[in-house]
Order: sequence, then C-alpha cells, then structure tokens
Amino acid sequence: MSASLDFLEPTLQTVFRRLQGWYASKYPNRSMELTHSRRTAVEQLYLFVQGRLPNYPGAIVTWKDGFVNKSKHNFDPSRAFDFGIKIDGKFAWHDGIGVHLGKVIPQALLELGYGKEIRYGGEFNDFFHIELR
Repeated sequence: MSASLDFLEPTLQTVFRRLQGWYASKYPNRSMELTHSRRTAVEQLYLFVQGRLPNYPGAIVTWKDGFVNKSKHNFDPSRAFDFGIKIDGKFAWHDGIGVHLGKVIPQALLELGYGKEIRYGGEFNDFFHIELR
C-alpha cells in the first residue's frame, strides 16, 4: 500500500498539505501523517477479508472488495487518502482520537473552503479517511 502524495489526485494532494498545516497550527504537539493513498485491488481485497475469514482475524475495516465494489483508493490516481495522528512521535489510533477528529476535521475542511468537493470519512465512521465526493 502506498503512502505517497504522488499517487493522489492533485486536488487531494493540496487538501492533505493544507489540512496538515491547519492541524499543526492548532495542535503543535501532534502531527498529521499520510498513511495510505492508492491501493491495488488485491491490497483492497486483503483489507476486505479481514474479520470475515478465519485466517484473517480482526475487525472488519471496509465494505469495498477492490474488484466488484471498488474503493476510492483503487483508482489511479487515488481519489481518497487515509491519515493518522502522531502524538509525541507515535500514532494514536484509540477511540478518543477518532472522536477528536470527528469534531475538528469537518471544521477544518469548512475553514479551508472544502465543504462541497471533499467528503470526510467521519460521515461513515472512518475518522482517518478523506475522499473526493
């Protein structure tokens, strides 16, 4: 899986950079980091089977299989990205950070002027995801 801005639609490259800067200005002890941009269909399928098959334990993380039902990550360039928040240099994935993001990311997107063309994953409980509408 790629975590390069180069694999994102140009608009999303700009969105990530601006959102990352906005976040750093509000929360100087934290950083927003890109974790996923483009995924192949096979990489998406691997995520899809997680939590559904015995040899792939864990929580279900996606409803997109990459073949029949594509994710916006499966396009080239990608129409979505995932990100994480680092606190003191370590990624924070706990529920509290998700709740925090659910409050601040929609506000940031509005302040940055992306209210109509960008969809925040918090709308469907994926607090670490942003995509083109």
